[in-house]
Amino acid sequence: MRLRPIRLSPFLLAIPLILLILSQAASRAESRMELRAGDEVYACASVPACGFGTLSRVSNVCGCGRNLVQARVVEVEGENATLVVDGRAKEFRTVGRYACDCRENCGCGTISQKPGKCACGRILLPLRKTLME
Repeated sequence: MRLRPIRLSPFLLAIPLILLILSQAASRAESRMELRAGDEVYACASVPACGFGTLSRVSNVCGCGRNLVQARVVEVEGENATLVVDGRAKEFRTVGRYACDCRENCGCGTISQKPGKCACGRILLPLRKTLME
């Protein structure tokens, strides 16, 4: 009796690649802080000097050691937002390289451009780059 070779359809071979792309797209979505003009968030007042660019929905401490201060969003364009921080307009990225992993547990939505800690005490996790970047 002779065994036949197994033929896999191209669709079955593409499933792992599709799952990888979808999981990385989900990771990308979690790194974005959705903002609209008029929103109130917490931001680091020493941007751009500190380079962390930390944004959070709750009071927190930036990786540079300064307390985040309440800020108001005045404009959002693409992946950047202009916030009024301590009476001055400052530009922030709304997509972080690091993000809090607590998700629904504390709802802080903390993102940063450098590693640090979340308001809940967890370490901000580095986010993978997507295949599309």
